[in-house]
Amino acid sequence: MRKVLLAIALSAVVMPAWAKKNDDPVLMTVNGKDIPVSEFLYLYGKNNGQSVAKMSVDEYLDLFVTYKLKVADAEACRLDTASSFKNEYNGYRLDLAKPYMIDRKMEDDMVAEAYEHKKREVDVSHIMVAKGQTPEDSSRQLALLDSIRTLIVGGADFSEVARKYSIDRAVVRNGGHMGWLMADRVPYSFEKAAYETPVGQISEPVETPFGYHIIRVEDERPASGEVLAQHILKLTQGHPSEEIAGIKESIDSIYSVLINSGKEVDFSEVARRESEDPGSASKGGMLPWFGRGRMVPEFENVAFELENGAISEPFQTSYGFHIIKRLDYRGIPSLDEVKPSILASMKKDGRVEALRLKKIERMKADYRVESAEQNLVKLNDYIQQHNGLDSLAIVNLIDSPVVLGSIDGQDFTTADIFLRGVEPVSGVPVASEYIADLIGAYINSRLENLELDSIERENPEFRHLLQEYHDGLLLFEISSIRVWNASTNDEDGLKNYFDNNRSKYDFEKPKYKGYVIYMASDSIYDDLNAYIHSSNPDVESLMVYMADKFGKDARLEKVIAAQGDNRFVDAGVFGGEAPDMKGRYSRFMLFGGSVIDHPQEMSDVRADVSADYQAELERRWIKDLKSKYPVKINKNQLKKLR
Repeated sequence: MRKVLLAIALSAVVMPAWAKKNDDPVLMTVNGKDIPVSEFLYLYGKNNGQSVAKMSVDEYLDLFVTYKLKVADAEACRLDTASSFKNEYNGYRLDLAKPYMIDRKMEDDMVAEAYEHKKREVDVSHIMVAKGQTPEDSSRQLALLDSIRTLIVGGADFSEVARKYSIDRAVVRNGGHMGWLMADRVPYSFEKAAYETPVGQISEPVETPFGYHIIRVEDERPASGEVLAQHILKLTQGHPSEEIAGIKESIDSIYSVLINSGKEVDFSEVARRESEDPGSASKGGMLPWFGRGRMVPEFENVAFELENGAISEPFQTSYGFHIIKRLDYRGIPSLDEVKPSILASMKKDGRVEALRLKKIERMKADYRVESAEQNLVKLNDYIQQHNGLDSLAIVNLIDSPVVLGSIDGQDFTTADIFLRGVEPVSGVPVASEYIADLIGAYINSRLENLELDSIERENPEFRHLLQEYHDGLLLFEISSIRVWNASTNDEDGLKNYFDNNRSKYDFEKPKYKGYVIYMASDSIYDDLNAYIHSSNPDVESLMVYMADKFGKDARLEKVIAAQGDNRFVDAGVFGGEAPDMKGRYSRFMLFGGSVIDHPQEMSDVRADVSADYQAELERRWIKDLKSKYPVKINKNQLKKLR
């Protein structure tokens, strides 16, 4: 995205009504490429939308022309044909189009369905069996589950059957009874079946990521909403039975302090001091908002029965003794409030992907997807002859492609479906399924691209945003080549620019140019000081000595700094106070430096020279672009925009 921002940052734009019409005249031609009025207005609106100082059409026109000239230069260099560019651009194109690829009515229906679930709670029991490792295994497991369902419908005890067949670990304890279920707590396929099965009846088999299930709905009720509460917990879990009475006395004593002290007591302070819940004690016993199904039943029953501001008597759960203070209650939020979270859940659990696949099914009719049935039969015979899809078969089917069908009147072949890569597969059933998957993936991809083309033609905002991203990628790459890399890596160019412009880089005040050595101890300081005075080493020799003898306990850094720029230079050269050194290094010394009034070489002012040289390269590049690529402006259209 950083690349795109080099063009112009993204923001919403309201196009003038006339620009949305099919009549979109050409404003200019850059190197033979037409630029419509609508594209100019799109970017002009963005620029003024995020700029403090608004520009006139004529002022922005110069920037726009320069921008398009740079893009023309990138295209002339064929940067838009590079695979890296195509991959990034096509990936963005697909991501950007995803909202347009969904049937909005279908999406709204799914959201409405999920919201209706939030208005109710259902009490459910279930039996789960494992999925199969192969299609045949899965069929057997589903048949088993169907038999189990028939057995229960015929009068068998649900809990006994569940304990015999269900692989849910909790079945030993609960006989398959899950309790009250709220929306958005389980995989959506399970939730949908639970909410759509009438009370007292059993669902058809349902698949989730965990296995195959049948669900019996025991009861239903309106959704309970959520409560906000604090609590104090005294743990009994893990304590011997003879200690329970003492723990009960402790929680009763805390309750007495909260209720009968004769003065207002801060529940949060007591919870911090007394509660043994590791998750909430430090927060004053504060719990997040919770609804039914989030806490153990005894806890949530008390919380929902309290009034706001009330404190419960001590009560026991499997964890220990609790006291609850209920702070607030909220009912079911409105659809507008909860819609973002529903959409987020839909993305996670695959419902959005289901919408995409349903859209593709409709597109198959719109774009006339047809199969070459006779050729598919021949292909299947070919696979049987080779007992699968071996390397020789793959080569033959690419070199002598077989037509498999057509999309929007255009044939596709075995060579097309193998284009993305194909591996040899042994066995006729597996190879046949593999070929079918390749055909399906190819058809879906082609349909999506055809739909993208349609969206791009019919949706101006999508088209202009896509064009902006396209140009932004190219602008980044060509600017790197022409300006940024050159200004960073062209040592001869930087040196020549410095030599020709030395007067621009005179120092405002003297600077120390040399090295600072940082040391971890006084003994290292004494050693290095003695070595420097006795051997008078150059920088390279000193660095080798330091690395061999002290490793990371001594470090050398090159500096060029005026007074006030560096605290070590200030102390060593300009009479400043000795710095307070904390951390690994406790001593420092200066080495091999001197105070200079002017830069001695380009590296002394490299950052400034690099920035100025970059600006110079930019200026030269723009001058060259204007002479190299012709620009023709439609003055009549420009006049209408002023």
